[in-house]
Amino acid sequence: MKPWIFLCLTLWTFSLLRADNEPSLREVLNNLCMLPLPSEQTMCSTRTSWYGYDAQTRRCRHFVYGCGNRRRNMFSTFLMCFRICEYNLSQR
Repeated sequence: MKPWIFLCLTLWTFSLLRADNEPSLREVLNNLCMLPLPSEQTMCSTRTSWYGYDAQTRRCRHFVYGCGNRRRNMFSTFLMCFRICEYNLSQR
């Protein structure tokens, strides 16, 4: 009986320690959406049009992807940006 109790306590302690190290859904979404998206963008000669999450307005918006935004996440459609960023971040 004692080994069973020891095993249960060990697993319970491990699950508590592991749970503290896992990021929350909000942290994952913030990293995915790369908040905040800057309002001023450095333009380059090669520009493409994408959708991104703007943390100031808390909305997805259309923008021209310039050199200053290379590390920002971008979405090919408004609906994809809305589903991943705007909707989920507004629910928390």
